[in-house]
Amino acid sequence: MKKVYLGMTIMLLLCLSLSSSAQQSVTADSNVVVPPLVKFGGTLTDGSGKALSGLVGVTFSLYKDEQGGAPLWIETQNVTADRLGHYSVLLGSATSTGLPTDLFASGEARWLGVQVAGEEEQPRTMLVAVPYAMKAGDAQTLGGLQASAFAMAGASAGSVGSVKGAVANSAAAKAAGISSATTGTGVADFIPLWTSTTNQGDSIIFQSGTEIGINTKTPGATLGVNGTGSFTTATGAQALSVTQSASKGNGIVATTSGVGGTAISGTSSSTTSSFGNGIGVFGSSSNPIGYGVEGSSGNVGVAGNGFTIGGTTGTGVQGTGGQYGVYGEIASSLFPATQAGVYGTTASASATAYGVEGVATSSTGNAVGVYGTSSAPKGYGVEGVSSNVGLFGQGNYGVDAHGSGIAVKGTASVSGAYSGWFQGGPVLITGNANNMVMGDPGCGAGYGGLSFNTGTSMDCTNYTLLGQSNGATYINAAGTAYIHFRSNNNELAHIDNAGNMDIVGINGGGNLTVTGRVTSGNVIAAVTASNTVGASTCTGVLTASNTACAVPNMTLTKTTADPTVLVMVNIGGVVTDACATANFYLVVDGAIKALSTMSLNTNNSAGGYEIGNLNIMSLLDLSAGSHTFQVQQATDETNASCNAFTLQTTVSQGDGGRGSQRSLVVREF
Repeated sequence: MKKVYLGMTIMLLLCLSLSSSAQQSVTADSNVVVPPLVKFGGTLTDGSGKALSGLVGVTFSLYKDEQGGAPLWIETQNVTADRLGHYSVLLGSATSTGLPTDLFASGEARWLGVQVAGEEEQPRTMLVAVPYAMKAGDAQTLGGLQASAFAMAGASAGSVGSVKGAVANSAAAKAAGISSATTGTGVADFIPLWTSTTNQGDSIIFQSGTEIGINTKTPGATLGVNGTGSFTTATGAQALSVTQSASKGNGIVATTSGVGGTAISGTSSSTTSSFGNGIGVFGSSSNPIGYGVEGSSGNVGVAGNGFTIGGTTGTGVQGTGGQYGVYGEIASSLFPATQAGVYGTTASASATAYGVEGVATSSTGNAVGVYGTSSAPKGYGVEGVSSNVGLFGQGNYGVDAHGSGIAVKGTASVSGAYSGWFQGGPVLITGNANNMVMGDPGCGAGYGGLSFNTGTSMDCTNYTLLGQSNGATYINAAGTAYIHFRSNNNELAHIDNAGNMDIVGINGGGNLTVTGRVTSGNVIAAVTASNTVGASTCTGVLTASNTACAVPNMTLTKTTADPTVLVMVNIGGVVTDACATANFYLVVDGAIKALSTMSLNTNNSAGGYEIGNLNIMSLLDLSAGSHTFQVQQATDETNASCNAFTLQTTVSQGDGGRGSQRSLVVREF
């Protein structure tokens, strides 16, 4: 059966008049001088500590003993509890006769049991002091009879009046604090309790020197209480105010050893927004090294729960201090496996719900929103775990992390997730006298860039790599620096600020190979022709320039300014005898620079001759000035396998798809 805990604050007193809240009207007895009702109050909570409110059926029983035995008296009432579980009833109001006066006539202890409907009865509470004053009703009688019953037969009315006067005088003496017949025994150091009008007994208040204990003989402080307490005020003053002025003292020290117990629980039940903000527990310290709230526990030092009511913001734990607002520290232990100095969690689906939020509002200095440090080699200064954003920071430094291993570590455990996400501005990574900046390159919308520079930003001139939203990619060297291409940190090629490309190669030299056509706007001279040219009169192999062997329309003179010159020659429609080799020479300034030959030894035409194309390409270093470029040709007829020649060499012999164009092109680099 579920337990319902009743935190009871007992206020027992004799009612001087009948309460309008009683369930039945108690019939007045002319012989009863004390109303037979007892006021009783308490708090109703369920097993989880939640207050029971509204109309609740409760049975009240009086017993002779603390445990066991049949009830001496029993009564059931419908109790109305407020939203905090507080209630108040008049015991005896359920019947017209009220509480039987003889329940307290013997002076023996009486135990009150309280049971919520459908639940088991709670541990009994001993009634003390005031309820036994019901015995005082006999003070107006002698053995339960009126004083007039003892008047002698025939006695005058004045005699009876003198007896009444004696009783009245005795009551007046007691009212004046005069008693000549005080009886009873007591225990030393207990504050006495009047158990009747003339008899004293022991209360539950104990005094030892300057220390007072309630329900305890070992208070251990100026005031020690063994039991529960309740402080209620309807004014603006504090219900409980504690001041500690001694050095290194504690205002409040709360300890709980019960399973699931809470040392201090602070609840603000106000649902109205006000200047006071409705804070469950508020702690502040003006001491430079003081703590607003300090909690120490084997599990959770300080637990705060803040709930949003009416659109206001509820704060679980708020700390204000000259050094740390909230400071959390844990001792090394093996249990539990996961420990946290400060742990924050939120179950809210709101976009602004944070487990732990750190905000630095100072506009000067080095204000930090959340600061974390770890001395462990594999520890984390700040660790954030989330299915969305692991760590989120705002402030002058949103996140400032220092670690001997890794300052910030981001791990995406789900496919397609991000291990880090930066937005709203460039990302700056400082290097060894050089920085890396990633993000907006300052080139307008649709660009993202990466820059290596000594500054902290990009301005669309100092980027290193630039990407455009349409897929275009740009490589840039700031200023007049070269763009270098390397392998294993060995220079392969570089391009200078003027656009010159130097192919170096790992071994000190490299080749430029172009598959397909080479086109450029740096052609400084070109000559073309397509007319058929007859056989050259030159034969054999040329070892030097011979202008008599020049191919017609294949000579040009041009002034160059750059030392690097590319010369390209194409000869189409070359016809040669099957037994001859056609040699074509590139001659620059009277010196042979390149050679290309065509030797066709199989007939591919009915006439027994061959038709084909050949190319010459040469990259030259020439001094600035005027240069003459020329193509010369000679036919080598030394092929020993042939006995006769049927045709000498010709060029630009058009034959349809085989071509007849010839060209000489000069380019500068």
